[in-house]
Amino acid sequence: MEAAYWQASAWQARGNGFANTVSPEGLRLFHKHLETARQLLLACESYAASTPLWYVESLEVNLGLGTPLKRQLMLYDRGTKAFPDYEQLHFQMIRALLAKWGGSDEAVAAFIRSVVKRSAVSLKAEMYARLWWYVDKETPLDESIFGRNKASWARMKEGFESLNKSYPHSLWNRTKFAVFACQAHDETTYRQLRIEIGDQMNMFAKIAFPSNESLEVCDERAAAQPRSHGRTGTSSTKPLQQSL
Repeated sequence: MEAAYWQASAWQARGNGFANTVSPEGLRLFHKHLETARQLLLACESYAASTPLWYVESLEVNLGLGTPLKRQLMLYDRGTKAFPDYEQLHFQMIRALLAKWGGSDEAVAAFIRSVVKRSAVSLKAEMYARLWWYVDKETPLDESIFGRNKASWARMKEGFESLNKSYPHSLWNRTKFAVFACQAHDETTYRQLRIEIGDQMNMFAKIAFPSNESLEVCDERAAAQPRSHGRTGTSSTKPLQQSL
């Protein structure tokens, strides 16, 4: 908790802007507080490393301090060997591989492939969806997680379908499924989910949908597309709103 406090203090001193917007004083305090957090984590490693949180905090601090990626991967490997089912370790390692931290789309995609490959067969699809879901949270609004060297919508869709079976009462999961269907321009899947969820989707609309692709935008996009009834069936342009 003390290390987490100093880590939060470091980011407060730095601010959330790009590096060229950070004051010299803010940058010095950023590194000073992170180093304090690092020393605290090292001091408690002998007993605190018995919990996965120690690894997550350590990865976060090392990322901020610019620790070489090789050392961060070694720490991640230690953590996942001790706690193979703790997903937050994967999420934290993904951060270090993002382009904004000096990584690349290729590095992120390769990492996700490696995590999915060593996941249990029954969890591979869900893991794929969860990991790219996290990447989307860290992706700027003007970029998409779908495309070359990025996520496969077909595989994400499979993952969300599996998540819905595992957690049939999760409105949050189903809403995010709809969000990604909209972003992937899969209007058929979005329309099905929108009708299935109905007005309940409004509960999470403001936090689930990105500001540039709101619930209203996705509804409009889906309503503008023909409704297909199978690969060889007829189609209809009946507005989505009339189907709700």
